[in-house]
Amino acid sequence: MIQEYKQAIGKTIEWLGFTSTTKNRTKAAQFGTTLFIIHISVKYYDDYGSCHRDISSLSDYPNEEEVLLSPSHRFKVDRVQRDSSSGKHTIYLSYSPEDGDFFADAETIAGLQE
Repeated sequence: MIQEYKQAIGKTIEWLGFTSTTKNRTKAAQFGTTLFIIHISVKYYDDYGSCHRDISSLSDYPNEEEVLLSPSHRFKVDRVQRDSSSGKHTIYLSYSPEDGDFFADAETIAGLQE
């Protein structure tokens, strides 16, 4: 999966299903070996409505600060970094139609469909 993201740097990818995320980086780092840092443009949010919902008030675990992303979410892959001491990867994504033809065909990362 990491290699697919590296090959997609500068391109738009699509996540097909609902995606559970958190605003709490420390909490996110506790899960798995890959951390996704997602920047969602405030201008996009203001102009087009919400593409995500903070559901922490509905959760049995409100301290997780969960945010749910809607299906068919498209992101630009900005960069992929590996921490040499921990071996963990950080993948930086952004969500902004200001990056050109943002809503054109997007690639799907196969590992995310499993």
